Amino acid sequence: MNNSCVSSSPESGSWHEKSATTALALEFPDWSGHRSAPPAVSAEEMQRYNESLLPFATAVPGFDERRLAAKVGVEFVL
Repeated sequence: MNNSCVSSSPESGSWHEKSATTALALEFPDWSGHRSAPPAVSAEEMQRYNESLLPFATAVPGFDERRLAAKVGVEFVL
């Protein structure tokens, strides 16, 4: 099987050496005039909304078991 990414000759260098020296010609859009839209609601209002949805999320059968299974059992002390 011929693999063009891997070279066996030492003078040709490895594939990652070649790709590091090859410049990519990427074109990105000009976003210099972009302005972000202001948020539709305040952070406080969004927090209240999220808190109002919490009882519905926790009422789903198996919520506690899935939440416990997704936790990491290691504590890191910095």
